[in-house]
Amino acid sequence: MIDLSKIKGQKKALGILTGTLNSERVPHAMIFSGPDGVGKRMTAKLFASALVCQDGKIVPCQKCEPCRKIESDTFPDVISVGIQEGRSKILIDQVRELGKILAYRPFSGDVRTIIIDPADEMTRSASAAILKMLEEPPSGAHFVLITSKASKLEPTIISRCQKVRFSPLSSDVISEIIGGGKDTQGVSELCRGSMALAKAFLTGGLLAAREKLIGVLSVMNINDPAHIESLLHEISKFKVEIFDIIDILRGWYRDLIVYRETKDERNIINRDLLNQFGGAWSETRSESLISCADALEDIGNDFSLVSGLNPRIALTSLFIRLTELKYNI
Repeated sequence: MIDLSKIKGQKKALGILTGTLNSERVPHAMIFSGPDGVGKRMTAKLFASALVCQDGKIVPCQKCEPCRKIESDTFPDVISVGIQEGRSKILIDQVRELGKILAYRPFSGDVRTIIIDPADEMTRSASAAILKMLEEPPSGAHFVLITSKASKLEPTIISRCQKVRFSPLSSDVISEIIGGGKDTQGVSELCRGSMALAKAFLTGGLLAAREKLIGVLSVMNINDPAHIESLLHEISKFKVEIFDIIDILRGWYRDLIVYRETKDERNIINRDLLNQFGGAWSETRSESLISCADALEDIGNDFSLVSGLNPRIALTSLFIRLTELKYNI
């Protein structure tokens, strides 16, 4: 089977892929779906290695020339299609270029693997072109579409692919990967099963941004432009994306709602901040907390669906609304 030592916490997904390799009836197209940072792309590369490994075993040897070149992203018959620098989508021109390559035989052997990541960020025309390839797949071509937002894929594309679902990683697996130590305490629970998010918490400023966000919102008053300006300024120092901010705050309001109902800290993600800041929302009605969660969901959807929104203006509006709801307005 695919090397379990490299892919942690995905026994079910690896079992499906191992079964396809054992049957020697590998689908021409698969969708690897699941949260970001749980091993989908690494698994896709190992799967591609298993198809061409010169050792002839289902477990890729990682030592032969194809395996080594796939590991270093230099094997010509494993083609990656992603968002180009300076762009926000996978474009039709990229798919056309892919079509030109697939018109010829593979450079080495009889198999090609095409990894499209993120598949949910193709333009409509690019999606249509990929659909045509899936309907009439070139000989020896295996497509792996990687996505954390499978619902955004065209239903016609989904219907032509075998689905392989990847799960969030358990906190034990995250802890095993990142190791112990004071700096990593709590990160395995905060990152919601994503190694990408765990790394961002540890090295990208998310831990500091989380404490600043929750701390300032806990003391912010109605009509409080000074605190809003200060918060926006501090957040800009951490260089975090708006979706990171939304995710942090989603987790916080989820904690407030859960603790309000259960009084059980074992189910709380941000336990380290609950005692310090949670009291600021003690007078906030439960329905207002739920409205805060809804407001965060709405702004997340807005940024997913509409390009060109100004993050600073959007966050200012969000912080004002969250403060109003905190005071039950």
